[in-house]
Amino acid sequence: MAEMIPEDDPLALQNKILQTKGWSVSQKIRMLGFTFYILNQNYNELKKALVAYSKPELAQEISRVGNKKKLNAFLMEVVRRLHNYLAAAISLRDHTHVLVRELYKGTPFEKEYYTERHRTIEGSPQHQFVEQLRNYALHKSIVDTMATTHWDRETGIETSIKLRIENFRRFTNLSLVSLRHYKQGTESLFTASWWETSLNELTNQGFSFFGEFELTSLATTPTFLT
Repeated sequence: MAEMIPEDDPLALQNKILQTKGWSVSQKIRMLGFTFYILNQNYNELKKALVAYSKPELAQEISRVGNKKKLNAFLMEVVRRLHNYLAAAISLRDHTHVLVRELYKGTPFEKEYYTERHRTIEGSPQHQFVEQLRNYALHKSIVDTMATTHWDRETGIETSIKLRIENFRRFTNLSLVSLRHYKQGTESLFTASWWETSLNELTNQGFSFFGEFELTSLATTPTFLT
C-alpha cells in the first residue's frame, strides 16, 4: 500500500519526490544537458576566433612585423579554445555512454543506441580525427598552431589558422581515410576547409546525436519516469 503524504506537509512531499526513480533519471538527464551546453559553447568560442582570423584585414594587423606578442597571444587563445572543445566533445560521448548503460542496460534501446552510435559517430573520419587529437592533447602535448597567409591571383589573400601536426602524425594511429585530409604537415582549422566542415558536421550531426537525440529519447520514454 502506497504511503500517504499529508497535504499540509510540503517538505515530506518534496522528500518523497526526491526519492523516486523519475527524479533520479531527470537529474542525470539534466547533467548530460550541461555537458552538451559546455560543448556547444566551446565550439562557438573556437569558431569565433577562427572566423576572426579568416578576415585578411584583421589577420594582417595581428601578424604584421613588430606585432609578435599580439600574434602569439592570439594563437595561445586559439589553442586554449581548441583544447576545451576537444575535451568537451569526448566528455559528451562518454557521459552519454554511461547514462545509457545505467538506464537502458538489457533493453532493446541499448542495442539500438550502440548501432546508431557506431553508424553516426564511430564510423566517421571526423570523430576519429577529434578523438585522436584529444588523446594527443591529453596524453602527449598541447596541439600547436600556426597562422598562415596565402595569396592567389584569382582568389586574392586567404588567411587561416592551421595545426602543426608533425608530432601528432607520429603519435596517432588514424586511418588512411582521416590522414587524407592532412596537407603538407598542417591541417587548416578554418576557411572553406575540411576542419571547418568537420566541426560543423561533428556538432550538428555527430555529437548532437548524443545530445539532442539522447536527451529527447530519455525524456520521452515512459518506463523511466515511473
